[in-house]
Amino acid sequence: MEVNGETSVLKAINAQGGVYMFGHMLPIWAVILIEFIFAYTLECLVGSPFSFKIASKIFNPADTHPYTMETAVICATVFLMCPSMSLLAAFFYYPYYEGFNILTLLANG
Repeated sequence: MEVNGETSVLKAINAQGGVYMFGHMLPIWAVILIEFIFAYTLECLVGSPFSFKIASKIFNPADTHPYTMETAVICATVFLMCPSMSLLAAFFYYPYYEGFNILTLLANG
């Protein structure tokens, strides 16, 4: 906002031409839509199925209190989704204009 002299974050993003993603400046609505689609797909395909399996290895669902089991599933989901989404974000926002370097990708992740 200071660089553009705008009064709101959305106006500042629009003034600079959008958000840098996939090597291009994209409008903010496209960035949100892309991130939502990837997060939802990852959650449905990886997060939910594997988090229950991980929690079931630690606790027996038949003998464990439901709150404890639900907390274990939630913790396992966070354990899987945080690194996964961070890795995806590293690919999304990588500075491709500088060329590709795996060390830069890992440092940005």
